[in-house]
Amino acid sequence: MGFFKLDGLFYKTVSFIFNLLLLNLLWFIFSLPLFTIGASTTALFYVAGKIIRQEQPELVKDFWHSFKLNFRQASIIQLILLLAYLIIWTNLSNTHLFTGVFRLFIPLQFFLLLELVIITLYIFPLLARYEVTIVNALKAAWWLAHRHLISTFLALLVIPGMLYLLYWQGIFLFFAGAIYACWVSGILKRVFAQDLNQLLQS
Repeated sequence: MGFFKLDGLFYKTVSFIFNLLLLNLLWFIFSLPLFTIGASTTALFYVAGKIIRQEQPELVKDFWHSFKLNFRQASIIQLILLLAYLIIWTNLSNTHLFTGVFRLFIPLQFFLLLELVIITLYIFPLLARYEVTIVNALKAAWWLAHRHLISTFLALLVIPGMLYLLYWQGIFLFFAGAIYACWVSGILKRVFAQDLNQLLQS
């Protein structure tokens, strides 16, 4: 009888789906200028973290609050990461130029690419939760990613699944970003709780 009540399963399910849809829409709109992707992604994880912690966020208000608060740092980090990706992409696009012993630099580029990806996975959720400098955010993201390898693997593992869902049904495009942010936030909730002191002291 309580299925349709405000605290019932139906209402909670519909509310959760609506929140995902709205959060994904906000992330998409605020990312459109491209140079705002870093700040928008930080805001995405800020709200997703609140959803996972069941803090009943005010989506639009909280998203805008985080977007403004972290705009400068997130934008600089975005540029740093973009430059690093560009360098690695350039190197991998010109592997034919590597000859002899320099061929050893090719697997090194793939290793660096993996390192860059896992830093990217951690740094925006980290920035959404803590007030840290840019340098310390990069260091902490790298440290956490290697300290919690299982969590890092789980965060990476879902990416192919998300891509498959998008290929299978395009409608998931309206939820993909928010779903992934909630998934990662759920994983990192324990990670951040375990290493809170180290993060604040970094």
